[in-house]
Amino acid sequence: MIKARICIAALALMSAFCLQATAKPEESEAKVLMVLFFDENCHKWCSMVRPVVADLKKTYSDRVDFAEIDVTPAKLQEAKAEAKRLKIAGVLADVVDVVPEVAIFNKKRKLCKELVGPKPTNVYETELKNVLKE
Repeated sequence: MIKARICIAALALMSAFCLQATAKPEESEAKVLMVLFFDENCHKWCSMVRPVVADLKKTYSDRVDFAEIDVTPAKLQEAKAEAKRLKIAGVLADVVDVVPEVAIFNKKRKLCKELVGPKPTNVYETELKNVLKE
């Protein structure tokens, strides 16, 4: 009888642990994600986009996560690891040859907008606001 109670208690604890470990974060905790993909050999265009993204980060960091991923061939393994960590690994292969690119993902990490090359600040901000509305 005691062994049965111990087994039942152990199962209950294991079930609670498994439920806790697999629980998904609340939708409200997730943020929109803006990623700047760049290459260390891209000087002119990448240097035009980086300050724009930095300004947007100052304004929207409470609602948007920002990241930069270096897709230089020598750093591609690190880029893959970072993209996987951010749950956006599926888009990496498409951006390697097209930099700079700013990609905006919704809270569920669905790609919503790709902006290739330098754009005026208002273009990035408008697209970001559109994704925030979703």
